[in-house]
Amino acid sequence: MDVKAAYLNGKLKEEIFMEPLPGLDTSVDMVLRLIKAVYSTKQGGWVWYEEICQTFRNMGYTRTSANHAVFIHTCDNIFSIIILYVDDLMLSSTCLKAMLEDKDFLMKHYLMTDLGEASWILGVQVTRDHDTGWIALLQQKYIEDMLEQYGMLGTCPISTPILPNQHLAKLSSPKVDIKTYQCAMGVLMYPMLATCPDIA
Repeated sequence: MDVKAAYLNGKLKEEIFMEPLPGLDTSVDMVLRLIKAVYSTKQGGWVWYEEICQTFRNMGYTRTSANHAVFIHTCDNIFSIIILYVDDLMLSSTCLKAMLEDKDFLMKHYLMTDLGEASWILGVQVTRDHDTGWIALLQQKYIEDMLEQYGMLGTCPISTPILPNQHLAKLSSPKVDIKTYQCAMGVLMYPMLATCPDIA
């Protein structure tokens, strides 16, 4: 599910003023007071988050302590889960009827688009086999894009990260830019944390 103009659903508590946008017919000394959060405000994301959390609570969902973007609901042996990422929601449930009711509830409160069965979420490909009942999370495209970005797409893997018997000389200055190295480590962390290999 995709929430359209999500930040506009949250009302600001603070008094925030902005200059009129160019082309808006106003007097020279006029400023506008924001009533609702917009994407350029610092608290916009938080205001929207508080708003959607309240909606989830009204639906009977509880925020997990491990991840504050994951909400769960258990009732009559039906387990449902909602994952939130800014203005995108992924719903899952052991009961299709319960999930459709949750979708209807949300669509009555917010202007939303139902994107259907999940196939991609945050760069992770979701594949499933309904007959056997399994779901797989794949990050092949993300990893290939990452390798291409750092010029490593065509390289051949080796069992050790350094050539055998190679002696290293101390450098007076680093050969690798520290920020480039830190960025590369950050991009490597995402596939490591988002999916993991099968454990036999």
